[in-house]
Amino acid sequence: MSDFWTNRKKQEEEPVIEEPPKKPIAFLSNADGFMTDAIISTLEEDNFDVTSLKPKLLEVEANEITASTYLLYLDVESGSGFNNAIHYLRERCIENPGQYLIYLIGTPAEIDWAKDILSGEFVTGEFIRPFNVKDVIERLNSDIFKTRYVVKKKHILVIDDDPSYLSMLNKCLSKKYRIFQADSGMNGISLLARQHIDLILLDYQMPVISGAKVAEMLRSETATKNIPIMFLTAKADKGHVMTVRRFKPEKYLLKNLSGEQILAQIDEYFMKHPNITAEND
Repeated sequence: MSDFWTNRKKQEEEPVIEEPPKKPIAFLSNADGFMTDAIISTLEEDNFDVTSLKPKLLEVEANEITASTYLLYLDVESGSGFNNAIHYLRERCIENPGQYLIYLIGTPAEIDWAKDILSGEFVTGEFIRPFNVKDVIERLNSDIFKTRYVVKKKHILVIDDDPSYLSMLNKCLSKKYRIFQADSGMNGISLLARQHIDLILLDYQMPVISGAKVAEMLRSETATKNIPIMFLTAKADKGHVMTVRRFKPEKYLLKNLSGEQILAQIDEYFMKHPNITAEND
């Protein structure tokens, strides 16, 4: 057998080893020197695709398309350099909850300063100098794995003017879902302007602005027209049901159902629509 065919057969028999995908990360720092170079080098050795940025607003804005993980190396001068960039990241976190992983490296005072601007809830992790770069890598890999493979809770907005009913639903539904509440249609619409929601439970009969009017307003706006709506209604007569149906809700749920029964209805809906998310519509 010729060398050509021998080599060809050998290549076909050998398994193809695919390179693991790169992990994009943005490294923000005003400092230059051994420590920052060591951090970048260690990240790259662990298969991170590092984009090194100065903490300038335009650089951070341009980079957000390719990275959702940010490592901020704060320094003594961070107050002037990081201020606008951190404010921008905070706004992005509010608009896209759960999308960004943000880590802070610095002194306790620097980290507290950044958390005051960013809001502590949007800080995924913090490392006080001096620190071990390997500890940073281990934490990043753990969180990235969870983000990619652990199912996030769906976000449900309940709009109802009855405080006791809101409390009951929150207690029951929060076992599986992240619940947001609004006691009026306008408060619900205001919340939707700043918070991603996967499903709306909407009381059909509310004072001032009815559930029907709220649904009409939501369907008229590009940003909210595709968010699924389930009406909550106290009436079960045929005429009322037909009126509710003209708004084409995913379901209409009677308010005399128990919290567990409503939870089961929502579970069934998400099982049939596992990839439903208003952001993808």
